[in-house]
Amino acid sequence: MAQGGRSLRQWAVMRASYGRIRLAVPLLVLSLIAPGALAAPPQPPATPVNDAAAADAKRHFEAGVKLYAERVYAGALAEFEESYRLAGKAVALKNVAQCHRDLKQFAEAYDTYRQLLAQHATDLKPKDKADVEKSVEELAKVIGTIEIVAEPAGAEISIDGKVVGTTPLKPVHVDVGAHEIKIGKPGFQPFAKSVTLVAEQHAAVSAALVPEVTTGRVAVAEPGGLAVKVLVDDKEVGSAPWEGDLAPGTHTIQLVGEGLASEKRSVDVQVKGRVELSLGAQATVGKLDVRVVPSSGEILLDAKPLGRGSYVGPVEPGQHTLEASASGFHAQRTTITIERGKTLPIVVTLIEDRPAAKPDDGKRRHHDDDDDDVVDRKDAYRGTYGRLSVTFPYPLAGGLDPSGMAPAAAGDPGTSARDDFFAGGAGLRVGYNFDPIGVEFVGNFLYTKYSNALKWPDVTETMSFTSMGAFAGAGVRVTSREETVRVSCGLALGAVFRWTKLNDTWAPVTGVGPSNVTPSSNDVSDARIKPAAGFDAELMIGATPGTRFVLGVESWVELLGETTVAYDPRSLGARPLPQGPYTLSKNTVFYFGPHVGLQFGR
Repeated sequence: MAQGGRSLRQWAVMRASYGRIRLAVPLLVLSLIAPGALAAPPQPPATPVNDAAAADAKRHFEAGVKLYAERVYAGALAEFEESYRLAGKAVALKNVAQCHRDLKQFAEAYDTYRQLLAQHATDLKPKDKADVEKSVEELAKVIGTIEIVAEPAGAEISIDGKVVGTTPLKPVHVDVGAHEIKIGKPGFQPFAKSVTLVAEQHAAVSAALVPEVTTGRVAVAEPGGLAVKVLVDDKEVGSAPWEGDLAPGTHTIQLVGEGLASEKRSVDVQVKGRVELSLGAQATVGKLDVRVVPSSGEILLDAKPLGRGSYVGPVEPGQHTLEASASGFHAQRTTITIERGKTLPIVVTLIEDRPAAKPDDGKRRHHDDDDDDVVDRKDAYRGTYGRLSVTFPYPLAGGLDPSGMAPAAAGDPGTSARDDFFAGGAGLRVGYNFDPIGVEFVGNFLYTKYSNALKWPDVTETMSFTSMGAFAGAGVRVTSREETVRVSCGLALGAVFRWTKLNDTWAPVTGVGPSNVTPSSNDVSDARIKPAAGFDAELMIGATPGTRFVLGVESWVELLGETTVAYDPRSLGARPLPQGPYTLSKNTVFYFGPHVGLQFGR
């Protein structure tokens, strides 16, 4: 209480007795405001009050007393609120509540009384506290409560033009009567609702704010259903048909595709408006379909190479110079006109640059099915060629054959199992084709790996063979004359360098053979140069001259003779092991298997 604990009314009466004021000032009592009140109640200072703040608080308090004595309740309310903010005195908060009550702001008075009880109960005398509690009870019967539930969070809520907080918000106390509730947030459409409450009524208001539409809608279609992209302001936004939102204003729309484009169209987009646009795309280029006979002919358009044999593709509209040429033929040049959206088909038949041969001169001739002209293709098949290939041969006879190679002195094995077989190689051929017969140099490499396990009653013998061979020779080849698929056969004679190694390992059988005995292992090898021959037959797929895919079969015969070897004396523990002889090769070795590769040139 100011002035020695006297109430505001007592202070006013005392001042009136001295002639300083003429109006009585009623007793001011306040209460606690609940969270979410319509008008936020004044709060005590967050930091300790210093002398300057205390002096200012006293000055505002005395100004509030004078204004209240003159019944200027709104002005007195402002002064008391500022005094409470500066010093946090209970008496200032009591005066705030009384001003609200005199201004008929019962909800604000109710909330302020409750705040007084919550924060300053110990500062009140028992009688003052009882009066405040009675005021809270009385005011609760003449006010209502509004509960507002709204989305999204952070939306601002105002009641009767006063901001009371943001979502989520606790229930708000209001005076009885009609109230205007507004909820708003940037980017969303505002919400407003009127609510009328009677005493002690609880009203609930729910709202879900709708995003505010700030764009317009544009739909674009291509009437012919062509595969085109949609450009908005020269930026791709999707494929036609397309629909999307655009900012208000003027935009340019265009359709583009492979060799297609529409006009650029300007559209004005309004907020919440819709524009539907149909744009027809048209060809921006023409197409050239040219074929040259022979298929080795090179095609140039405006001196730019387009390929060999044929070309189908887009060309800019207008006049162009088309050229075709091939080795052994007269080059041809012509002017063509390409029209937008149309295809120009052309067949160019080149003429040999030497006198035509008589039909019965013995040469094989090629017939063109389109124009019935007979064209000499002999030079197309003459020339050098090279081939790279890989082969996967299998030894059908002779060669590495470990089965049955156990020396008779060791007896017959109980079981025999083959394992770990692999054979592969690579070949190189370089030659010259005189059409249809050619001569060639042949180089070939073959690698073979093989093993056999022989199980004796008390020991196991594992025989591993490794063999590598390099063949070099010369041969002849016969090749058919066809446009794309040719048949070819070749025979080559030469010599092969063959190196063979045998690894023989003996180990005791667990539980039967000698125990605690280290397995015995020995290696023997043989190297020799012997006559050999190779044969192949295949299909070649691709243009001639050029690169062709080769697929066929290949066989090799190596006249190695029979080779036997013997091991030095050895034993497995106390048991002597056989010394040989072992057979590394049996007379003639015959390999057969598929091969694939690429042939270049003729």
